[in-house]
Amino acid sequence: DSEIRPYIGKIKFPHDKLFGRNDHLSSIMNVCQRMNSARPSEMILVSGHSGTGKSTLVNHVGKILVKMGVNFTSGKFDQLQQAKPLSTIIDAFDGYFSEVMQSGQDVINKTKTSLLKALGSGVGVLTRIIPRLCAVMGISATDPVQIGFNDAQNRLKYLFESMISAIATPSQPLVLFLDDLQWADISSLQLIKSTLTNSENKCFLCIGSYRENEISNDHPFAEFLSDIITRKILITKIELGNIDRTNVNALVSDVICTPELETKPLTDIVYRKTGGNILFVIQFLQSLHSEGLL
Repeated sequence: DSEIRPYIGKIKFPHDKLFGRNDHLSSIMNVCQRMNSARPSEMILVSGHSGTGKSTLVNHVGKILVKMGVNFTSGKFDQLQQAKPLSTIIDAFDGYFSEVMQSGQDVINKTKTSLLKALGSGVGVLTRIIPRLCAVMGISATDPVQIGFNDAQNRLKYLFESMISAIATPSQPLVLFLDDLQWADISSLQLIKSTLTNSENKCFLCIGSYRENEISNDHPFAEFLSDIITRKILITKIELGNIDRTNVNALVSDVICTPELETKPLTDIVYRKTGGNILFVIQFLQSLHSEGLL
């Protein structure tokens, strides 16, 4: 306690800052900046153990892209939601169409026209599973013609790919971020794969994050990855580890609003306790704060 007590005072936890991730940020942005050239779909895979800041990094990228006029939408897989196929992708595009609804009538009309041209009457199938699409199209959800299971799966893939083709354009590329792919259901992985491998889809980038220590050779995601590599999809891999002592010190300095030269003794304690895992650093500092030590 005697080593920590000199730092008691003002404290703030960063929400929009990255620490030790400049090179990773540059690698992702380099891929994103070539999306408006009508290139085939690409994928970025961000891997790392829990707490290394995968989601924080990609969501930071998302804020930059939105300011650049790129459409960014995201969904997070949940270990408890695997019994609900496609729910994460549906949530992501529900969010996308919510943004469309808040973008003014011109954007709504343009989106509606593009979707009708690409999907025709098939748009009714998607309104059934993506609620906010109904609002964009100005129609109620309709029951699709009943067909066999395999045919229904193929129809959904075709319509989803056509939807991506309609909304991902050189003037407004589309980035889909799917978090925690180690918990993705098989139907979602198949839909992502078919979309990425469809040569008609341009200006579309899928960013996925996953914990590589939870992926075994027989894991569905391992099969998905092998398949898209075989199909020659361009994949950029970003591996995140723990941050070094210098960046931990920068984080500690930022949190407790104290110059970096003065926080090194505290950083030594924090680094020794956490090993530079960003989540653990934040949690440890929060625990010190809650105990009145910061």
